[in-house]
Order: sequence, then C-alpha cells, then structure tokens
Amino acid sequence: MFKLILSIIFSLSTLDAVTADRIARGKIYRDIESKYFCIRRLNATHQFGCQSDFSGSIGALHLVASSNGQIDNDDVKFITSEGSTPPYIPVINVDSLTTKVMEQFRDSGRVSGVIVIKHNDTKLSVFSTDKSCPNEDYGLYTSAFNKSYAEYDNCAKQKWNNPNNPVSELFYRDFGFPVLMIENTVDIDDILQCIDKYGVTKQNSKRSWPLCSAELFIHMNAAKDSKTCIRRNGYSVQLDNAIRYCDPLGSFNIFNPFIPINSNFTVPDKSLIVVASRLDSFSLFFDKTPGADSPVTSIAVILSIAETLGKIRDKITSKQKANRNILFSLFNGESFDYIGSGRATYDLKKKILKGLSTSDLKQLDLTTLSLDHLSSFIELGQLAPHSSDDIYLHTDPISTKDPTTLSLVNALIANLKKPTTISLKESPKDLPLPPASFQSFLRENLKLPGVFLANHNGLYENKFYNSFADDYSNVEFEKDSKSDAKIVQHLANISTQISQALYEMLTDESDLSIKSDPNTISDLLYCFIIDASCPLFVKHGFNISSASQLEGLKTLPFYVSVRQQFTSSFYLMSIIAQILATFTGTFLDADKDKCTKLKAANKWLSYYYIPGFSPNRSCIESQVFATEAVSPVFINNEPDWSLPYSTWTESIWDQPSVRIFLQPGPNQEWATLTVGLLITSLSFLIVRFVRNKSKTLFKLPGDNGVSLMRENGVDC
Repeated sequence: MFKLILSIIFSLSTLDAVTADRIARGKIYRDIESKYFCIRRLNATHQFGCQSDFSGSIGALHLVASSNGQIDNDDVKFITSEGSTPPYIPVINVDSLTTKVMEQFRDSGRVSGVIVIKHNDTKLSVFSTDKSCPNEDYGLYTSAFNKSYAEYDNCAKQKWNNPNNPVSELFYRDFGFPVLMIENTVDIDDILQCIDKYGVTKQNSKRSWPLCSAELFIHMNAAKDSKTCIRRNGYSVQLDNAIRYCDPLGSFNIFNPFIPINSNFTVPDKSLIVVASRLDSFSLFFDKTPGADSPVTSIAVILSIAETLGKIRDKITSKQKANRNILFSLFNGESFDYIGSGRATYDLKKKILKGLSTSDLKQLDLTTLSLDHLSSFIELGQLAPHSSDDIYLHTDPISTKDPTTLSLVNALIANLKKPTTISLKESPKDLPLPPASFQSFLRENLKLPGVFLANHNGLYENKFYNSFADDYSNVEFEKDSKSDAKIVQHLANISTQISQALYEMLTDESDLSIKSDPNTISDLLYCFIIDASCPLFVKHGFNISSASQLEGLKTLPFYVSVRQQFTSSFYLMSIIAQILATFTGTFLDADKDKCTKLKAANKWLSYYYIPGFSPNRSCIESQVFATEAVSPVFINNEPDWSLPYSTWTESIWDQPSVRIFLQPGPNQEWATLTVGLLITSLSFLIVRFVRNKSKTLFKLPGDNGVSLMRENGVDC
C-alpha cells in the first residue's frame, strides 16, 4: 500500500515537472509583438478607442477572407451570428478594414478583439480614420462660438477629408474590445499557420477543439469621459492612492523669434510675422503616426526657411524696417481640437506666455508677448505634390468682410505671389479656412490678416490624412532618394518662394538670389520619415536607440501624447528645437563649461552645447523656446470645463501583451476540472492516511520512535 502511494505521488510530481517544463519552454503560449495598438481617449462627453477585459480578452481566431480589398461577408456573418464557438477574435487584412465591419463586430457581442495584419506589400488607395470635418467643434466656424456662423457648421460649405473613405471616423468609435495591428512577418505567418491547422473557418465550421485562440491584454484605466476620469484622479490623490486613470493630452509648442528680442525690449504692436505649422498627427494605432504629408512637409519647409534666412541674418538685421521680425511657431496637439494654438492664444491674450528652455524646461526671462504684437499670420499645411505642383492660398471669408483686414490680406497675398518660383493660386474667397491653427488666432482677433498654404483647393489631396498610411510612400520619398527627388525640389521651391517674400516683408527690398538648399529638405525628410538614426539627428546629439521609451521604433511618432518629459513627443520637440536653433542661432567659440555659464548668465536666451559640430563651434546661442501645449481647461488642479478649449485626455494603461495558444474545448476543460478535483480529494485522503498510519509507516527499528525523540530532548 505504501509503495502504491509513493508511486502515485511520484507520478503526479513528474506530471507537474513536465507541465512546468513545457510552460518554461514557451510551448503553450506564443508571444506576439504588440507595438501598435488602439488605446482609449476621452473628451468632456465621450470615450473613444479600445480596451481589453481586466485580465485580458480571449477568443478563437478567425481569418476574415478578402480579395482585392473586398471583404467576404459570409465570414463576417459567421463571426457575428452563425459560428458555434464564440467569442471570436477576427484576423483581418488592413485593406479590408472598414468602419462598418468594425461596428458589426462590436454590435454582435460575439467579438472579444480584432487583429489587423499588414503585409509589407499591402497597397491602400484611401485610408483616414479622421472625420470629414476635422476639429469641427473647436475651430472658428461653429455656431457654438458665434451663432451667426451657423452656415459653416459641420463644414457645410466644404468637406475637407474624404468622406467616402472606408474607415472614416473609425478613430471616433468606441469598442469594448482590444484592437491591434501586426506588421512582423514572422508573427503574421505563425498566426495564419495556427488558424490553418486549428482555426474554425467558414470551410471548416465543424472543426473540433482545441482551437487556435489568442489572449489580448490591453487594459485601460479610464472610462466614460474626461470629466469622470479626472475626477477619479482627484479621489485617488485624496485617498493616497497611486492609481491614475487618465492624463490631459498635451506637449510643448516651439517658438523662435528670428531676431532675438531682449528681455528689456518693448515689442512694437503689429511687428511680428507668424510663420506657423502644426507638429502632430494621429492614428488609430498608438505610436504609428508617421505624418509624412501632415505635418512633416510643412515642418521641413519651415526649418528650411529658417536656415535660408539664417544664413543672411546679419544682412536682414542691417536692413530691418520698423523692428519687423518673424516668429517661427510650431503648435502641438492641433489634431485634437487645437490644443497647442488654443493654449498659445489663451496665454498671449492674458499676456502670460512663459518661455521654457527646450533642453531642461527651465523658465526663461522673456519679454512679454501679446496678440497685439502680431502683424500677420502665414501657416503651412500639407504640401506634398500628389496630383499637381499647385499650392493654394486659403483665406477667411468672415474676417475679410472688414475692408481694412481685406486690404491687409490682399497685400500679404501679393507679397507671397511676387516671387515666381512656384505657382500660388487663390482659393475661392467664400470658402472657409481648412482646419488650421490660424482659426484659433482668429477666434481671439478677427482683424489679424493671414493665409493658409496647402496642396489642396477643396478636398485633401492626402488620402491618408491622420493615419498610419501617411508614410514615406505617400509622399514618394524613398530611402535612397536624393536632393533631386520631386518632393524635395517641390518643397525647396516653396521654401525659396516664402523666404524671398519674407525678406521683402522685413526689409522692403527684393532679393531673388535667395535660394533654399534642397539637401536640407532631403536630410530632414530622411530623418523624419525614413530613419531617425540619420546623420543630421546624430550630429545634433539625438540617438533614437538610446531612448528606452522609443525601443523598437525607427522613426519618431508625431502623436502629441501627454505632457511629460521623455515621451516620443518630447524627443521630437527637442530635436526640432535644436535644429531650428542651429539654423537661426549664433555659433560661439566656447567649450561646454563656458556654454553652461553663458546659459546661467543670460536668462532670455537659449544655449545648446552640441558636440556634433566642430570643437570650437559647438555652443549655439539662440532664442528658441518652448511653451506649454496643454489645454487651458487643465491649467489649474481643478479643470475649468466651461472654457471653450480642448478637453481631450488619454487613458492610463498597463503594459500590453498578446499571445496565441490552443484553447481546449468545454468538455476538455470540464474533464480537467474533474480530474483536478479528484486528485485534490485523493491528496487529502493520502495525507489523512499517512497521518493516521505515521507510527507504523515511520517506526524506527527496535523502538516506537516517540521514546527515542524524548530521550534526545524533543518535546512531543
């Protein structure tokens, strides 16, 4: 009997050891790379995005068949109503993804997650998850701002983003299950092989268990809306609880007075020409925001203009009229109801714009700037030459009803069109502005003359606006593209034209010899949309591989993220600010120690020590500075929800994980449970038996065991 018991115990322990060994070797689960996933965001009234169950969402994988981007509706029907083994996790090709199909998955209640696969050779014709009227509720053209503007509500005069694209407004849908995109070829092959061998398909609907399944863990803390999650943050602080639920979206704007303004200098009214662009984009999938056309093309042109004029800054300073100056401005968070420009106008209106050093975010001692100091506004939008090289000048039909403002706008257009490097065409005067940061400024000052330059007259030429597909191929710039590439020459010509126009606006003199360098455009495009480990970035001291937050990324995402140091948005702001400083600043003969001392002594200037330049010219003096790009709603600890500004927040989430495995059927699970209960019961019986028979089983030779223990001083 005793030998039988030992045999059972040995067998069970051996089984446990084998099971543990299988788990240790990863034979039960196969981990899948989970870099690009859908997260939850919120505004004052709604929640959007995706999330998994608290402990992860599990479902049987089902491949949704498609041909030439056309989805097999029978597969969708099988998943949403006919399949006998729900819940399912559909595996769908990215070119078959549509808002309608995703809503069908959600509404069926039979889907626990979605895996989107993107093959390297996938070609998309149109893909934008944004609305056809981006930022419709927080721009100038809404009756909520002014009842007399009701005729412009919901882009009634002109839709900007293609409303017929299959994933329109997908970003603004709420799903109670996780969604992720997989590009890794090995992972895709493993998933497809697993489905082929063990998956339930329309053709193999009777396939028995075990089934190829997946567990998606992408849990989000926030729920309902921004008001609720921010309030819960407050409760967490009061209860001394470390849990946070969401953070306001935001980052930093970048400003650079072309000619540095002394902190003691009084800036004349209407003396600053704003040259602006947005800094951000978004995508359904977190950190998959290449932003090649929007915003990279405009950022590259602004940096090129800064370099072009920076080379002749001494000449401009000597000929400068009436203290005219340029204020290069890059606004962050514009895709989310104008976060950056909204905050900038709020601060300028109240004269509380605080400049921060872009290297350490310490406050600089700058002169007070206000909206009254702005003379005109030139904003650059999407500029890639998709169907033509034409660039359109968009103006505002409301402000130009004032004759004085109309005259100033016409003069600005004439200045921009005077050089003839490119063809500038005027958009119809009755059309409103496209989504633009300029709208935020017009909300505060309708008399500010300005224009918005873009590659479209009506609908966006960019078919992939605010999506992961707005990458290098969308602007036809490849890894081996040089300065003679079409996109490079086109952007260099735009830079040349605007540089010549700005020179004349500053000096009242014309100089058609001013030319922008195509090599600079080429270098910038390469760094932004091909490889951030490029020579230009490395020269400025940035190494993407050394930042743990950017692990696995080849380029910097253009998603605004949340206002913290060392997010991808912070790194992006820092490198752009440094490049801008080298283009418009002054190189000093100073080593690192001297550069640090200069920084401490001159609080109204920024100093960068960048070893990538020559040893004696590595200290750069400029007036590039950052400002907060967080909505005014969130300035104070207690948000002011009555303010007419962005209310976007981002949920806190746990580290995501994805793995596939073979899921046993219900019968096998019941059998396993039954065997487990039997083994547990048997274990109790064995323990009881051993305890009752311990004197017999463990009796020492010639003694009953107990007396011997007592003789050795053991108290029994």
